[in-house]
Amino acid sequence: MKKRIVLSIGTGVIVLTLAAAAAGFISDLNSKLYDQIDRKLIVPVYIFMVLPVVLEEISLLRCVYKLVFKDPGRAGKICCAAAAGITVCALAFQLLYFTRVITKDIFPEGPRAASSRLIETVLLSEWPVVIISFILGSVNGKIKT
Repeated sequence: MKKRIVLSIGTGVIVLTLAAAAAGFISDLNSKLYDQIDRKLIVPVYIFMVLPVVLEEISLLRCVYKLVFKDPGRAGKICCAAAAGITVCALAFQLLYFTRVITKDIFPEGPRAASSRLIETVLLSEWPVVIISFILGSVNGKIKT
């Protein structure tokens, strides 16, 4: 029963994220605010900025499932907990970014545009977290003798 609840909540969150991403993608494609050059950038933006969010959620579900229902061993538990913690922090940051709580206004004045620094920060917080969380979540700490 617990497995079904955990899996259905995790799957529901992933499906909701995919639905929101699809709705945002369609909205951005149909928006009249973008010119032709901006429309060509919509697909890469969704591939590099929205897809990792779904991958992070899958990794988080995997780590939570492993921690709760499997016995990964001592090192495995530590690695799964670290991966889950990193993923939750990254998802919280990205949620704040996509809901526009965090904007380019928080960056101090500097030689480059604040909007490009914000995009770089978001990109640097997504793909490395996906890679590290999948690697840490794959560690099995059981010692076989």
